[in-house]
Amino acid sequence: MQKIFEEVSLLGFGCMRLPQKNGAIDYEAAEKLVDMALEGGITYFDTAYYYHDQTSESFLGKALTARHPRDQYTIATKLPLSVVQEADDLERVLDLQLKRLNTSYVDFYLCHGLSADAYFNKFKPMGVEAFLKRMVKAGKIRYYGFSTHDKPEGLKQLIDDAEWDFVQIQLNYLDWTELDAKTAYQHLVDKDIPVVVMEPVRGGGLANLADGPRQLLERRFGGQSAASIALRWVGSLPGVKVVLSGMTEPYQMEENLDTFSPFVPLTEADKLAVANIVTALKSLPVIPCTACNYCNVCPNDISIPRIFARYNNYVMFERPEELIAPYERFIGEGHRAEDCEACGICVPFCPQSIDIPGWMQRVVEKREEIRQER
Repeated sequence: MQKIFEEVSLLGFGCMRLPQKNGAIDYEAAEKLVDMALEGGITYFDTAYYYHDQTSESFLGKALTARHPRDQYTIATKLPLSVVQEADDLERVLDLQLKRLNTSYVDFYLCHGLSADAYFNKFKPMGVEAFLKRMVKAGKIRYYGFSTHDKPEGLKQLIDDAEWDFVQIQLNYLDWTELDAKTAYQHLVDKDIPVVVMEPVRGGGLANLADGPRQLLERRFGGQSAASIALRWVGSLPGVKVVLSGMTEPYQMEENLDTFSPFVPLTEADKLAVANIVTALKSLPVIPCTACNYCNVCPNDISIPRIFARYNNYVMFERPEELIAPYERFIGEGHRAEDCEACGICVPFCPQSIDIPGWMQRVVEKREEIRQER
């Protein structure tokens, strides 16, 4: 099964964070990135039905397939699970995606954000595996897999129940232990399933480290960027076949191409240095939330783990903006720290014994402090 990635570049271009102008894809700037990617040896282009308000696939149809020979690259896109309500929707949606992409086939087709729950309760009864196999025979897709944010045990259920050509997971040197990505990765390696990695730099967080971790990185790696070390750490794992990077600026493309041309795996001493960086990151004054969701008893449905994750990103990566724009984008009104009534109902449910109301108040105060400094 590993052979399907033999001629695919280790660095993949994730088309979820393309340059924008006036709220839409900046075609001229994004087209230049596509050309840079191809010239630099990237052959894996990853998109999805939803990306850029459903315009990413169409962009690739114009910037990639309409301008470059189809045998020079591979395309990965994803089945939008929320759009599929019945079996007849499966091929209808795929045909729409092929039309957007201006191609007769997709090389890598993924069930987008699949969980064990969704698979066993909805998509297995719908016959999704039989559909995917039928599309392979029809020549509309070459290989199929899924992307997932499910826990390792959910992932294992998925790969034990059906045959998958590859799987895409979130993996980086911090989530290796924080989200137990190590176990998820090992489940895939044990079954000889190729791994495609998303969020290798944790949404850009591992590119901007706080002072302590940054000093450790500079001591070992000198002038190499934090982002390049994060990418090399992931790419050094033998089961990883593609490392996706959502590049928005030409300098990011240039730096990543330099990192992978040629790719130099981390040494054991390098990996030890990265482990020390992880220890330093975890020693920062973060909220010890593991996102177990036991606190979801909140009568106001406060997004407790999400709020704490934004706060922790602010602390670990010195990114005050985490508590402003991303916070407000991903945490809906009425479910924010400001809406906590400090009733304390959630506190006994927390395995980490976190003072949830106290931390909620601290988040509110920090958000106000950041606003005043701007």
